[in-house]
Amino acid sequence: LGLMDFKKIIFLVLLLLLSRCKSDDNEYNDSLSILTGLSPTYQSSISSVTPRRGSPYIKSEYLEYQASKVLIKGRNFSYLPSELSVTFNDIPAQIEYSSDTEIYTSVPTGASSGLLKIAKSGGTCYSLDGKSGYNCSAIDYYVDCYASSNKAFGEEVVITPGVFNSVTFEKTGLKAFRSDLPQGNYTLAVSCISTVGIQTFSNSCVPTTHTTSEVNPQVSITGGYTIQFLIYSIEGNCTIGIF
Repeated sequence: LGLMDFKKIIFLVLLLLLSRCKSDDNEYNDSLSILTGLSPTYQSSISSVTPRRGSPYIKSEYLEYQASKVLIKGRNFSYLPSELSVTFNDIPAQIEYSSDTEIYTSVPTGASSGLLKIAKSGGTCYSLDGKSGYNCSAIDYYVDCYASSNKAFGEEVVITPGVFNSVTFEKTGLKAFRSDLPQGNYTLAVSCISTVGIQTFSNSCVPTTHTTSEVNPQVSITGGYTIQFLIYSIEGNCTIGIF
């Protein structure tokens, strides 16, 4: 073979490989269309969710917030809420209104961060990531226990575990905190110039009031998620540590 013939053969091989890659990318959608008889265009699909982080209804000694309202936009939903299901990390949510392109709902009690999923009757998400399938679509959603507060207690202060963090309370009242904790058991220690109150939230925003008035309290907490908590103190400096 001459040099030009050899180059032509290499070029043809590359074209075949590229064609095969494109075929593999579309194999899932093609198989889905064959099995369901529906084009991907007519599958139920989420295009946007507003807001992407929200909280369920919360009530405690310190606060009370209504559940975050959520607007889901997409295609091939239904005007009949009875034909649809919406779940937040497998917790069912009540549908307040639906159309072919919109669903209005709220973050349900018990929900934690995970997949927000919509499905029509008989639909199921069976892809490896759980986000697509037959008349089913899902998107990542973050449950934030401070989302509905409108920053009532200021910006959340990030506490780094394993070190002492110095925090100033500009006035007497509550301050919001968060800390990313790996799996395990920890102690939250707070030292202020006066008695303090501590309230933590589970990954589904269930509040636990550990103390409302104690000097230098130390409370046990469990990691494995981004823990959020409130501390009540008078004006002054505090030292906060998680160990």
